[in-house]
Amino acid sequence: MWTIVNNSGTSISVNDIPVPQEILPYQTAMFEAADVLTSRTLAENLANGSLCVINFGTFTQGGPFLPVTYPVHPMATETANGASNPFTVGVFSQGLLLLNVTAMASGSSLSIAWEAFDGSVYYPAETEIANVTSTGAQAIPFSQYGVAGRFTWTVTGSVTFSLLLQMR
Repeated sequence: MWTIVNNSGTSISVNDIPVPQEILPYQTAMFEAADVLTSRTLAENLANGSLCVINFGTFTQGGPFLPVTYPVHPMATETANGASNPFTVGVFSQGLLLLNVTAMASGSSLSIAWEAFDGSVYYPAETEIANVTSTGAQAIPFSQYGVAGRFTWTVTGSVTFSLLLQMR
């Protein structure tokens, strides 16, 4: 059984599994691994961060997974620090952060950090990308820890960027 937490402010109805369930805002629910792996509703909500797996039970990886790409931050201009929704990463063995900085005001900088999440607590941030001060695209190996977590960004000045997380 997998434990999934609803991080959104709305209920999510999962009707495309044999025993439908509704996950209330900020509550957890248990699902069979087979249901998680076949439900389109669960997949879409896991991908956008509305849902997050916080416990995989006895799940073991049976072989390579195709890449899953999470949209962490859309292309947008930021002038303040922020954070993404949480993402499930524990089932994957490796990851890649895809950062694209398209504009940066003079004297600006951007740093990206990872905060592990256990379903109720975010743990201290670990820096993944430090002090970016120029435009361009970067692919950085992601050394995640934990089952789930979120990204935070620290901005000095004004930075326009997008960030994707590709997991395998």
